[in-house]
Amino acid sequence: MILISPLDQVAHALSRYHPGSVISVLDDKNKLPDIAPLPHLAISLSMADATLAPCEQTQDPLTCHVRDIVQFANRHDWRTPLLVHCQLGLCRSPAAAYVIMCALSQPGSEEAHAQSLSRASTGIDPCLTLTSAADKWLQRDGAMIDAIACMDCGQTRNRGEIAEIPFTPTVSF
Repeated sequence: MILISPLDQVAHALSRYHPGSVISVLDDKNKLPDIAPLPHLAISLSMADATLAPCEQTQDPLTCHVRDIVQFANRHDWRTPLLVHCQLGLCRSPAAAYVIMCALSQPGSEEAHAQSLSRASTGIDPCLTLTSAADKWLQRDGAMIDAIACMDCGQTRNRGEIAEIPFTPTVSF
């Protein structure tokens, strides 16, 4: 299972779900939560960078983020949940969760994973820049971008909500 959480609900997610590891996708100005002794990956991605169109940004830093996220998730013990969070739990962490699901599954599963995100929580809008970088790096030829473009992002989710996405990897990266 992948959990998507806003920053202010990380402590609650830790105590309720007992994840095996945590990925933080935050601005540099945000203070990282105390999750010791769990394995933790901290990605620095500002909301300004997350909302740029993919062509407006150098892809190299994003590709490094995608690689780090995928490699970290590949080492995760999937008998426990993986907690992924950002400031609000609406854009950057859903994108990271989507990247993980696509990378650790066979090509062709992109739409199913986008629908899993939609079912888990309405109103999320995965970061296009991170998704685009992952689509290129994973050589999905636009399938990841097309799948999230079809998501129903119309309703606004309450910021305090923790989303549970059932997921078990089918491939290693």
